Amino acid sequence: MLDIENGHCTITTFDDFRKQLKGYFMPVDVERYAYRLVANLKQTDALRDYIRAYQMVMLDVPMMPEKDKLHWFIIGLQSWPQTDVERSNPETLEQTYVAAERLADT
Repeated sequence: MLDIENGHCTITTFDDFRKQLKGYFMPVDVERYAYRLVANLKQTDALRDYIRAYQMVMLDVPMMPEKDKLHWFIIGLQSWPQTDVERSNPETLEQTYVAAERLADT
Protein backbone atom coordinates (compact mmCIF):
# COMPACT_ATOMS: atom_id res chain seq x y z
CA MET A 1 0.00 0.00 0.00
CA LEU A 2 2.58 2.55 1.07
CA ASP A 3 6.21 2.42 0.00
CA ILE A 4 7.70 5.77 0.96
CA GLU A 5 11.25 4.96 -0.14
CA ASN A 6 10.17 4.17 -3.71
CA GLY A 7 7.45 6.82 -3.88
CA HIS A 8 4.73 4.21 -4.42
CA CYS A 9 1.28 4.68 -2.93
CA THR A 10 -1.98 2.86 -3.67
CA ILE A 11 -4.03 4.43 -0.90
CA THR A 12 -7.38 5.54 -2.28
CA THR A 13 -9.38 6.64 0.76
CA PHE A 14 -8.69 8.92 3.69
CA ASP A 15 -9.47 6.10 6.11
CA ASP A 16 -6.77 3.94 4.49
CA PHE A 17 -4.37 6.88 4.65
CA ARG A 18 -5.10 7.44 8.34
CA LYS A 19 -4.56 3.75 9.14
CA GLN A 20 -1.30 3.57 7.21
CA LEU A 21 0.03 6.79 8.69
CA LYS A 22 -0.85 5.79 12.22
CA GLY A 23 0.62 2.33 11.70
CA TYR A 24 3.82 3.80 10.31
CA PHE A 25 4.42 6.18 13.20
CA MET A 26 2.84 4.28 16.10
CA PRO A 27 5.55 2.65 18.21
CA VAL A 28 5.16 -1.07 18.89
CA ASP A 29 4.80 -0.46 22.62
CA VAL A 30 1.80 1.81 22.06
CA GLU A 31 0.12 -0.83 19.95
CA ARG A 32 0.87 -3.52 22.54
CA TYR A 33 -0.58 -1.28 25.24
CA ALA A 34 -3.73 -0.75 23.16
CA TYR A 35 -4.08 -4.52 22.66
CA ARG A 36 -3.89 -4.95 26.44
CA LEU A 37 -6.62 -2.34 26.84
CA VAL A 38 -8.80 -4.29 24.41
CA ALA A 39 -8.17 -7.57 26.24
CA ASN A 40 -9.00 -6.02 29.62
CA LEU A 41 -12.04 -4.00 28.55
CA LYS A 42 -15.22 -5.47 30.04
CA GLN A 43 -18.83 -4.38 30.19
CA THR A 44 -19.48 -3.43 33.81
CA ASP A 45 -22.31 -0.92 33.41
CA ALA A 46 -24.58 0.16 30.59
CA LEU A 47 -24.18 -1.63 27.27
CA ARG A 48 -23.96 1.67 25.36
CA ASP A 49 -21.08 2.79 27.60
CA TYR A 50 -19.19 -0.40 26.79
CA ILE A 51 -19.82 0.03 23.05
CA ARG A 52 -18.51 3.62 23.14
CA ALA A 53 -15.46 2.67 25.22
CA TYR A 54 -14.66 -0.20 22.85
CA GLN A 55 -15.00 2.04 19.79
CA MET A 56 -12.57 4.53 21.35
CA VAL A 57 -9.97 1.83 22.05
CA MET A 58 -10.34 0.53 18.48
CA LEU A 59 -9.03 3.87 17.21
CA ASP A 60 -5.65 2.93 18.70
CA VAL A 61 -5.43 -0.49 17.03
CA PRO A 62 -6.35 0.10 13.38
CA MET A 63 -4.23 -2.82 12.18
CA MET A 64 -6.01 -5.40 14.37
CA PRO A 65 -7.74 -7.98 12.15
CA GLU A 66 -11.52 -7.62 11.95
CA LYS A 67 -12.17 -11.07 13.39
CA ASP A 68 -10.05 -10.21 16.45
CA LYS A 69 -11.92 -6.94 16.97
CA LEU A 70 -15.20 -8.85 16.82
CA HIS A 71 -13.92 -11.58 19.16
CA TRP A 72 -12.66 -9.20 21.85
CA PHE A 73 -15.84 -7.13 21.74
CA ILE A 74 -18.02 -10.18 22.33
CA ILE A 75 -15.72 -11.59 25.03
CA GLY A 76 -15.99 -8.32 26.96
CA LEU A 77 -19.79 -8.37 27.10
CA GLN A 78 -21.68 -9.52 30.16
CA SER A 79 -23.21 -12.99 29.77
CA TRP A 80 -26.76 -12.02 28.75
CA PRO A 81 -25.84 -9.67 25.87
CA GLN A 82 -22.94 -11.93 24.91
CA THR A 83 -25.30 -14.84 24.27
CA ASP A 84 -27.71 -12.72 22.23
CA VAL A 85 -24.96 -11.08 20.16
CA GLU A 86 -23.35 -14.47 19.44
CA ARG A 87 -26.75 -15.85 18.45
CA SER A 88 -27.04 -13.11 15.80
CA ASN A 89 -23.84 -14.54 14.25
CA PRO A 90 -22.27 -11.22 13.19
CA GLU A 91 -19.52 -11.35 10.57
CA THR A 92 -18.19 -7.81 11.00
CA LEU A 93 -17.56 -5.53 13.93
CA GLU A 94 -20.22 -3.15 12.63
CA GLN A 95 -22.81 -5.96 12.63
CA THR A 96 -21.73 -6.77 16.18
CA TYR A 97 -22.26 -3.15 17.26
CA VAL A 98 -25.71 -3.16 15.64
CA ALA A 99 -26.69 -6.37 17.45
CA ALA A 100 -25.50 -4.94 20.77
CA GLU A 101 -27.24 -1.59 20.17
CA ARG A 102 -30.51 -3.44 19.57
CA LEU A 103 -30.15 -5.04 22.99
CA ALA A 104 -29.42 -1.67 24.56
CA ASP A 105 -32.70 -0.36 23.12
CA THR A 106 -34.75 -3.09 24.83
